[in-house]
Amino acid sequence: MREITKGGTNVSIEALGIQETFLNALLSLTKRGRHVQIGMSSNPNGGLTPVPINFLLRQEAQIIGSIGMPLPEFSTMLRLVKSGRLAPGKLVTKTISLEENHASFEEMNTYAGVGVTVINKFLDELPCFTDHRSCRSDGLGVFPNVYK
Repeated sequence: MREITKGGTNVSIEALGIQETFLNALLSLTKRGRHVQIGMSSNPNGGLTPVPINFLLRQEAQIIGSIGMPLPEFSTMLRLVKSGRLAPGKLVTKTISLEENHASFEEMNTYAGVGVTVINKFLDELPCFTDHRSCRSDGLGVFPNVYK
């Protein structure tokens, strides 16, 4: 990455929690670069990962951790999406049904997938909710407590 960018990246982001991708991202940084670690590590021993501290100090780099977006920031993010400055849809490379999710998890285990996969089809047949009658023959419906 340092060769491709002719010196390194200003920002690196790692969201898989894998030691190898974390180190590659960190080592791609240029002087005063920032690395953003999103989510928890999958490394054993509580996520302990060796950090090349001499490189970090020499580059005067920062590591920033994020496990989620604070609620007050959502309105700003949604405004950026609405204005077109953020386009999260461009990250989506594949849409699948809920029934297809097993294959998608297998792709993640073997690192075969690329991009973001979104489940956008949940049921082939929707239950009968609108008239408060059950679609099931036992008369209890999908949410039995609702009909008591």
